[in-house]
Amino acid sequence: MKIYEIQSDNFKKLSVNLLMDGKGVTITGKNGVGKSTFIDAIFTTLTGKEIPDAPIQKGKASAKNTVKIKDDEGNIIVVERSFSSEKNILTVKTSAGAKYSSPQKFLNDTIGNISFDPFEFINQEPRHQKKFIMDLCNLDFTNLEAKKKDLLIQKDSIDKNIITLENELFSDIHPDLSEYQLIKDTTEPLKKVQLAGQIQQVVNNLNNEIRTKNEFINNAGSRIYDIDEQIKKLTGEKENLDIKRNSAAVDRDKFIEELSAIEIPDVSNIEKELQDIEDFNKKVQERIAFQNKENKLEYEKTSLQEVNDSIKKLEQNRIDMIKSVKMPVQNLEFTDDGLLFEGLPLDVNQISKAKLIEIGLKISMALNPKLRIMRIKDGSLFDSEMLAIVRNACKDNDYQLFLEKVTDDSEIGFVLEEGAEK
Repeated sequence: MKIYEIQSDNFKKLSVNLLMDGKGVTITGKNGVGKSTFIDAIFTTLTGKEIPDAPIQKGKASAKNTVKIKDDEGNIIVVERSFSSEKNILTVKTSAGAKYSSPQKFLNDTIGNISFDPFEFINQEPRHQKKFIMDLCNLDFTNLEAKKKDLLIQKDSIDKNIITLENELFSDIHPDLSEYQLIKDTTEPLKKVQLAGQIQQVVNNLNNEIRTKNEFINNAGSRIYDIDEQIKKLTGEKENLDIKRNSAAVDRDKFIEELSAIEIPDVSNIEKELQDIEDFNKKVQERIAFQNKENKLEYEKTSLQEVNDSIKKLEQNRIDMIKSVKMPVQNLEFTDDGLLFEGLPLDVNQISKAKLIEIGLKISMALNPKLRIMRIKDGSLFDSEMLAIVRNACKDNDYQLFLEKVTDDSEIGFVLEEGAEK
């Protein structure tokens, strides 16, 4: 299926009627004379896209483009797009006049991606080339890439934890793990120490009482001596002091008797036992802390393996997704940054310009399997070798070439050609 004829009336600056009958067309002329308008008339009419803000020639009330498409059996499909000040109307009909009820849908299903320029594609940045092919193949790695990003963040955190734990375990003194298994109970030894302390407190209190009574007895004796000098005057006071002294002596004797009956236990061995228990428990705690670090290190290593497995699974999902689609060109592959062809980046420093042109042409042809036309916007940039590659590729694959080329001609010109010979 190719372009058979185009008729354009008052579309921008263009009014032309050109019968091509499937032949290639080279549009020539200076910049600004309307070369692009001719090709735009075809592609705008067929796709309904990129319609200019002012499609009607100045001073005219309306414009119309008619593009006739001829299939391989010789049948003609007539596509008309008319423009007024308010709207544009699309009509698609057979040569016999039968109209299609959904004209744009019919064209969309028929024409493919005819706006694709293979040389714009090969000159794009790698990421744009990749996105174009992914969109073409309905591939979307957004969720996979987001999950992979999260997993890589987890992996980085786990790696840091493992390094920290390994450094700590390496620097720690390994505790003797053979003997120190369980924390020992200090309840009974502590009770003994507490009892000994209570008894010691009783002894201290009794000694204080005895010391107090002795002081009192001594003071009382001194006072009695003074009182004896004044016995007559102080008889009553002396008798009172005698009573108190005798009572204090009785109390003192009682305290002495109680004190002599008390035996203070020796707690030196218990204190040593407590120290031994504390030393033992400290080693048990060191052992537990060391084992906790070992367990945490093992956990982190397991988590790292799980994350690595998840990343591999995502990568495999990505590979499976790519395998499930049909690439427009054989030996074309995706990388994180762009595309590879036969293992090499789509770069003029890696692949010859002729091969890049060939790849671009193959992609364009894969996008337009039904309406076999090829659009080259700026043929003036091509040398004779590059033009020969393009024309031969179009001839070999039976594609109709539309080529714009800047010349010194002040008027737009058209050169119809079958294509270059090999």
